[in-house]
Amino acid sequence: MSLFFGLLCTSPDIQRVNPFPGDEGRINLIIRTYEPNVQCTSSPASSPSYGNCLNLVGKQMPNDKELKVFGRREFVTVKEVLPMTIVDSSKWITPDTRKCQLVVNTRGPVDNAAWYDIWGAAVAIDAMCGRKNQGGIAPGLGENKNLFAILKKYDAPVEGGIDTDE
Repeated sequence: MSLFFGLLCTSPDIQRVNPFPGDEGRINLIIRTYEPNVQCTSSPASSPSYGNCLNLVGKQMPNDKELKVFGRREFVTVKEVLPMTIVDSSKWITPDTRKCQLVVNTRGPVDNAAWYDIWGAAVAIDAMCGRKNQGGIAPGLGENKNLFAILKKYDAPVEGGIDTDE
C-alpha cells in the first residue's frame, strides 16, 4: 500500500494542475491510500527524460474529474478518441533531450473514466519509473478496467518516410 499526497493550490496560473482549489484562497491537502498498478520498462532506448515527464504530467495534461467516454472513433458516444498521444511541448528541450509522451489507449471498445484518474496513473508511472530513467505502463484504468496509460520517450514521425499502408 502506498499513500498518495496531492497538494492543491489556488493560483490561477496553475489551475490545470490543481482542479480543486481550496475555499477562501486556502490550500487543500488530499491524503488517501493508492494502490498503483505500474510496470516499468527496462529498455533505456524507450526511456524519456525525467524532467520532461514532470513537465508533461504536471502542466500539460488534462486532469478534471468529469467522467467521459473513452474509446475508438467508430462509437458515437465516445468523447475522447483513442489511441491518444500527449507530447511534452516544453520550449527548453535540446536535441539530446529525450521528449516525453503519454499514450492513452484501450483494450476494449469503450470505457468511462475521468482524466483525473489517468493523470494519477501518469504521476505514479513518473514517480516509480521516471526516477529510474525508465518509461512505464499503468493498465486497468476506467470503470471497466479497459484503459491503459503509457509514459515513454517520444519518437518523432520520420519526415519523407515511405508509406507502407497501401
